[in-house]
Amino acid sequence: MSNRKDEFARTIRQRIQQLDDLPTLPEAARALLRLRNDPQAGAQELATVVEQDPSLAAQIVRYARLSIFGYGGKVTSVQKTITLVLGFDMALHMALGLSTGNRLNMPEDGRIGRNAFWRHAVYSATLMQEFSTAIPAAHRPPAGLTYLAGLLHNLGFVTLSHLAPKEFTLLNQFFSESGVNSTRELELQLLGVRHEQLGMWLMQAWGLPEEVIITAREHHYPDYEGRHATYSKLALLADRALARHQLGDDNNCELPKEILASLGLTETWTLATLEQLFTISSELDSLVEQLAA
Repeated sequence: MSNRKDEFARTIRQRIQQLDDLPTLPEAARALLRLRNDPQAGAQELATVVEQDPSLAAQIVRYARLSIFGYGGKVTSVQKTITLVLGFDMALHMALGLSTGNRLNMPEDGRIGRNAFWRHAVYSATLMQEFSTAIPAAHRPPAGLTYLAGLLHNLGFVTLSHLAPKEFTLLNQFFSESGVNSTRELELQLLGVRHEQLGMWLMQAWGLPEEVIITAREHHYPDYEGRHATYSKLALLADRALARHQLGDDNNCELPKEILASLGLTETWTLATLEQLFTISSELDSLVEQLAA
């Protein structure tokens, strides 16, 4: 059994690295990565890229209309979304995450199926961004990159579903029905590889930002203190907080005191921010429905 799992892990890593059976990054995502590395790029160039994908444009505008921003119906175009509400950095990274994450196949139902995946992704990204606002400015990560890391940190589940649908279906069924605390031990038992490794391999193959890759790799490890640890700590806190609402792949809802202290947060404020997020759950769920469609 162990040899078979080892072979599965080696094979799936090779397929990811060679992009076998995986769609290449959509043109919008490639264009966004080019803009990200162009110091001369601005709102007009970003709007032009986003507007070439009507679905992506609609998702960006819908997010900018959330009540937390206070603009509502005043946001009528991608250009206004960028200049009036989100700013270049936030809009670019959000567009990159949205254009990347929905390229792979996934069944709808189950605790880690497509509907649940996107709900957790959107809530995690928004919550990580809110948590980051309390970090001292000198150490605060950029809002857009924080959102992107949150949106894609569980991309390994989508990768598994696309490359090995039978194994994903089995994992999804076991986790949804068995009452175990986490998918991670099931992943090792069934597959010999965990979703954070799959997500890391795919992100590396696609050339996504290092901060996002590290978040995918380290978000289950509270002791990680290496490069870009702030992002993985924010993702871990978001996951643990959302577990209190039965969202995500782990039922552990403990907020590690060491991580809270290292980010300059308190448990009381963190949980209050979580509950504040759920006051706009209907708006977030509307965005989720659009992404999961």
